Amino acid sequence: MKNHAADIGRRLLCMQTYLQIRGNQELYLENCRRILDYNEI
Repeated sequence: MKNHAADIGRRLLCMQTYLQIRGNQELYLENCRRILDYNEI
């Protein structure tokens, strides 16, 4: 439980980037300062 609380704290303080990919058309990105490159492939 201690690690879970630390993860939540890092996310709230914008210290940890969170990336979730759903299928081949959805991407959820949180706490990221910049994206260097992306394409459709």
